[in-house]
Amino acid sequence: MSRAMSMGLRFAAGCWPGWIDGWERGSLRGVLLAWVFSGVLCTAWIGTFWWPALLGTWELRFLWGTILCSALATVSYRAVRSVMAGNAKPRGCPTNEFAQAQIHYLQENYFEAEKILAPFAKHQTLSDEDIDLEAALLLATIYRRTDRCELAIELLDRLLLLERSVKWEAELNQERDLVIERKVRNRSESS
Repeated sequence: MSRAMSMGLRFAAGCWPGWIDGWERGSLRGVLLAWVFSGVLCTAWIGTFWWPALLGTWELRFLWGTILCSALATVSYRAVRSVMAGNAKPRGCPTNEFAQAQIHYLQENYFEAEKILAPFAKHQTLSDEDIDLEAALLLATIYRRTDRCELAIELLDRLLLLERSVKWEAELNQERDLVIERKVRNRSESS
């Protein structure tokens, strides 16, 4: 496929309400919106070209006007969103800071590692979109190693609720099991 054709298809998908959100991000709302838009477009197309007696003139004008307004609103929304995203600070723990936190973790300097990771993983102070999953998983491990099991379980439970955590689900569940095992062992040692 040529570069021009690829760019044209990308632009067309960008004009289709809900397509990008539904296809790339897996948003159910986006899929439903794209489906409704497809129904309106097909109805207008059939009423205009294949079965002209199906709809009246004002109904066709309304449908085509709705399609045009929807496409323009989608393009405008995506343009504003991309401008806003360009102004936003990058999310997540920077690679060099995460590597430094890993070094501290491996040297058993847990509190130094926590100090680096906390701004990117503290679930009490961040929205779901701002939590860095990798940093939060390492922070939960640090909580386990420093016997703060309640904090670790709370953080892991929050992470497991995130849509983005699907690819980390095995690791998150394994860490949760380790935390619970540590908590039980600590209770049995203290009794």
